Amino acid sequence: MTNYRIPFDMKFEDKIFNGMLTVKQLIFFIPSILLVGILWNTPSLSTVVVNGKSCVNWVVVVPVMFIAIILFILAGLFALIRVNGESLDEYLISSIKFKLRKKDITFYE
Repeated sequence: MTNYRIPFDMKFEDKIFNGMLTVKQLIFFIPSILLVGILWNTPSLSTVVVNGKSCVNWVVVVPVMFIAIILFILAGLFALIRVNGESLDEYLISSIKFKLRKKDITFYE
């Protein structure tokens, strides 16, 4: 029987969704996709009835598209950007904790 060594100190996340995204990355993308789907498929937001005809209400559709683009960009930034080996959300949380932490500086003469 052959024995194989398994390294336990590996820091890799499992890839899902065709081997491209991790679970954490997918969790960042799902809310933006759901919210954009809800906004886009609401008929009262996208159409208005004028003289018995249904017309596209561009005053509402353009801001919804702008919000959708912003959400996808934010989800992409938080899901895909890595800073110093950490994901962007972990990096921002640790930097905020560092800024808010009390710092004792002692000077020796």
